[in-house]
This record gives sequence, structure tokens and C-alpha cells, in this order.
Amino acid sequence: MSKSILWVVALMGLTSGCLLSQAEAEIVTLKSGRALRGFSVAPAKNHFWFEDEELGLVRVPLDRVRHHQGGPSELPILRPLARSGVMASPKSYVRHVAANGQAVGALQTGTSRWHHSGRGLTLLLVGAVHIGEPDYFAALQRRLDACDLVLFEGVRDEPSADPKQAEQALRQMDQLRRLQLEFASMLGLSFQTDHVNYARPFWQNCDVSLTAMRAEMQARRVSLPTDDRLYLALTKMAMGVLRATSGGELGRLRLRGQVGRMLAMADVLMAQWKGLSSILIDWRNEAAWRHVDRELAAASSGKWIALFYGAAHLPDFARRAELAGFRCVDVEWVKAWETR
Repeated sequence: MSKSILWVVALMGLTSGCLLSQAEAEIVTLKSGRALRGFSVAPAKNHFWFEDEELGLVRVPLDRVRHHQGGPSELPILRPLARSGVMASPKSYVRHVAANGQAVGALQTGTSRWHHSGRGLTLLLVGAVHIGEPDYFAALQRRLDACDLVLFEGVRDEPSADPKQAEQALRQMDQLRRLQLEFASMLGLSFQTDHVNYARPFWQNCDVSLTAMRAEMQARRVSLPTDDRLYLALTKMAMGVLRATSGGELGRLRLRGQVGRMLAMADVLMAQWKGLSSILIDWRNEAAWRHVDRELAAASSGKWIALFYGAAHLPDFARRAELAGFRCVDVEWVKAWETR
């Protein structure tokens, strides 16, 4: 695969007539701590109906649920801890599982759960790649909505920004977004913002502003590859070649495999752009963690806070979480897409 597109990859990033027996009953734990016991009925997109042993039929919004255990319709929200004690945080929050015989491979991203025993707080570090299958984003949404507060990535602009600077910054970032959308289309995948619902009252943006990021880049004399017209043209040419050679479902799966293997080496790829990485990862992480720090300081015991960022950001966030007194207690892997 041409080196001219490496940076694009690196930035991507029922019903039942009777109650079940007690041994077979489903258990739904709400964010409030209340547990419902019974069986689920007629699941829908944003809620499901639950026949509780005490309350009868109740409507349960998905964003009120912490856990859902048991039954054929068990929802992959946040699993109860299967083990106790501390475990190691992943060195990387994106991995590629190779195809084996008839079994397809997969690109997966990690979600780690951290606990602060002294304060009784839970912190979720949820890694993402920004393109994937719709089911992938639905799975991430369920995990995030199980938390009391979600702090998410998203470079945005401020109403007070200088109009000329804002327009220039948006134009330059738009080039990158166009390439990412084209790349997603070529792989037969979807873009994150088209499938993740950020319009939740307990979701907050905790990223830097677009104009602040561009100002920081100018101060350090760092630019995006899309700022270079020649580099941009070469990238588009390389993507045209890839599109021509990725016909058919098998060709698409194989191309997804190539991209998946590259994303699993995201840290190595980003090292080729140290100046850019120091801003896109390190500088933004520092700003985001200040926001996390404020929320953690104000949180009461029992609260769950999620930090939802591109997978490349998470090893540094894990280091900061450990310094803040949190210990990793669980790691889950979610499939972003299948590969060959």
C-alpha cells in the first residue's frame, strides 16, 4: 500500500407467556443501582420492554441501563466483571485478528474499565476507529450510554473565533474529512458521526477548538498532509488505484485486512509524523484530561464516567488514569469490521 495514504489510515482511527425461574431470569441493573428481574419483551432501537417479577411490564430506555445479564436477548452493554483484581491495560487499543481458514479476521478496538477504590468511581476508556460497520458503532453506543457522563472527542469551533481563521481551518479540515469519507466508501464502511448519537444530555465534548489547534500548529510550524497540494494529489491517485483493485466482496475484505493490519500498527505509523502527533495526540490529550480531572473531582461515589476517543489516544489516557489513582479491572474488544 502506497505510503502516501498511510497518514489517512493512521488518523482514521420476544415475548414469553410466563416468568422464567429464578435461576434463568434475566437481570437488568439500572444506573440508579436498582435491579429488575424477569424477562425482556419486544426490544426496540432505543428501549425495550421488560416483564419485572414485582413491577410487571415496564419500558426501559437503553440509556438508563448499566448491565443486562442472561436470557436469549441479552444486550451487549457492559458485562459484569468476570474476575476481581487489577489487570494490565493494553499497550495498544486497536488490534487485528487474522483470518484463519474459513474463519474471517477482524479489526477490533478496546474498551478498558478502571476503578478508583478510594472514591468509588468507575472510568471507562472507550477506543474507536472512525470508520466501521454500523453494528460496531451501535455496540459502542450501548456501552457509552450505560455511563453517567460521556466525554467525547470532536474538534469543533467556537462562536467567538475569528471568521477568517475559522473559515480557513474548516476548509483545511474538510479536505481530511472528504478523504476519510472516500476511504470509508471504498471499504464499504460507515463514518462514526453518521451512526453515533451524540445528542444525549449526559454527553459532553471535551476536545480543543479548531482555531486553537490550527494556532498551535502554526506556532510549532506543523501542518496537515492535506495542506500540501502535491501530497494531496498523490494520495488521491493512490486511493484511485486501490479502488480499482478492490472490486467484489472478497477484494473488499482483503483490502479491509490490509488496512486493519496497518491500523494495528497505528503507533508506528504516527511516529513518522512526530510533530503532527505531538499536537493531534499529546497536546489534545492534555487538554482533554484537564476536563476529565474537573469532572472526576466533582463526581460522587458510584458514578461512571466514559472517555470516548480515537484508539490512538488511549494508551496515554490509561497512563494518566493510573497516575490519578485508578486501576484497570477489565478489558473488552469490539469488532469494527471483518477482514480477510
